[in-house]
Amino acid sequence: MEKKHSFSIGPRLGYLLTDSTLAFVGVDWTHGKFGATGTLNGVSSSSSDTLNGIRFGGGLEVVASKQVSLRLDYQHTAWKDSRDSDGFGGTFTLDPTEDTARVSLIYNF
Repeated sequence: MEKKHSFSIGPRLGYLLTDSTLAFVGVDWTHGKFGATGTLNGVSSSSSDTLNGIRFGGGLEVVASKQVSLRLDYQHTAWKDSRDSDGFGGTFTLDPTEDTARVSLIYNF
């Protein structure tokens, strides 16, 4: 199984903990295309599906200097499950989730 591509949109709300530290949370609607391939007794079958889901997460952004900030964030995406024929007379269920942790260095011009 592989995620081909995805995009999301939603609000992010933040709160200044100190003059140089911002805490933020967000909830997004997300949309993506997935593909799956399987082989049974030498016969291959493939399928693709477009799924919607919800992504939520949060993080911190810390100002290091006038032009440089450091951002740490985590996001969890739960995609709606999908059921398809497996091409061999049965079905399979696709119920993907995704967890992402990022560290970003931000330069302000």
